[in-house]
This record gives sequence, structure tokens and C-alpha cells, in this order.
Amino acid sequence: TPRVFIIDYGMATEHSDSNGEHLPKEKMQFFRGNLYFASISRLEFNRPCRKDDLVSLCYFILFLINDCELPFFKENYDKNETKGSENDLNQMRSFKKKYSLLEMVDQINIPRH
Repeated sequence: TPRVFIIDYGMATEHSDSNGEHLPKEKMQFFRGNLYFASISRLEFNRPCRKDDLVSLCYFILFLINDCELPFFKENYDKNETKGSENDLNQMRSFKKKYSLLEMVDQINIPRH
């Protein structure tokens, strides 16, 4: 069955000011986004930047080429332990700190031609 993936730019933010200067790093009041694809920096409530966009894209690509699952995720994410969004966020942050993107890439079985 063919799948369709839609990318929503509804949470796009500015990365630079009116002079073209990069906005300073600062803490945000709350997390806004998708826990699955968010960078560690975003999960620590930092203002989003271009680097976060690239990291999110990497997580998304890993997700797509690994049958819509992040490597290591099933073994490390305890849905029974998770009772609320703050627990979800903390669990995802510790998961992403434990396994780097490169470690996740190494776990994907991609046929070589």
C-alpha cells in the first residue's frame, strides 16, 4: 500500500533578525514540536535554530528508511512508564542523549548494491 507523508511548515520560526543576524540562544517557556524528530537542543527548550532543522531532518530520514521507526527506540522507550507529556519529553531526551545519530545510522540494515 503506498504511503503519503505530509510535511507541515506550520511551526516554522525565524532564525535571524531584520539585519540578518542570527537570533541569540535563549530558553523557551515550553516545548513545541514533535518529540520523535526534535533535536536534543529543542528538547532542552532552547530557541530553534537552523542546526535543529538539520538534526530533525536526519531523524526523519532515519525514520523513513528504517520502516518508520527510530533505531534503538522500541528497546528504550517504555510506554508503560510514560504517563504524561513531561515524562514523554524526559524519556525522549535521555534516549537521544544515549544514542547519537551516527550510532542510529549504524544500526540500519541498508542493502548495498
